[in-house]
Amino acid sequence: MFIINLTFTATPEALAETRPKHIAYLKSFYEQGIFHIGGRKADGSGGLILTNNMDEKVLHAIMEEDPFIKSNNATYRVTEFTPVMVSKTAEVFIE
Repeated sequence: MFIINLTFTATPEALAETRPKHIAYLKSFYEQGIFHIGGRKADGSGGLILTNNMDEKVLHAIMEEDPFIKSNNATYRVTEFTPVMVSKTAEVFIE
């Protein structure tokens, strides 16, 4: 699994302008079950996305096409992790 950590680099106005395209772009990956959970960081500095286990190169290709990234409104970092402790309610996310 991966966690994508997005960090905003643009003004709130630029982010507001690009946000609808960003959300529309990511929606299909949630619908396909590639992305599981995502949202804004509580401090407003960016967002986090929890993803499926997949080829990391494919994940980077997906992220490079994100309108926030393409417009230089955000940067991202991908962290791979192996879940070893999982609650019963989260087992659905583990392949």
